[in-house]
Amino acid sequence: MARWQPFVTRWRNWGVARALDALGHRVVHGGRRPVESAVIVGATERTIDELSTLAPLHNPLALAGIRTLRELIADLPMAALFDTAFHASRADTSS
Repeated sequence: MARWQPFVTRWRNWGVARALDALGHRVVHGGRRPVESAVIVGATERTIDELSTLAPLHNPLALAGIRTLRELIADLPMAALFDTAFHASRADTSS
């Protein structure tokens, strides 16, 4: 969390956090589930964590960012935007 503190402090000083309605996080791999973007709640975090073995260089860092920002800006709604949701919507890869 210490790494994020200066960034979030600047956001607060500039009023950026107040100007945001929500925050989206790009998450590299969602496996076969979920196949669409999701509001980040406990179940979403568990899914990202469970699928970290499929994207070990990306998902753990995405999850760390999600948890840190939730701790620092608790009242800001967040969504996970999964790369696999894009690919699942393509006709040639969705079957």
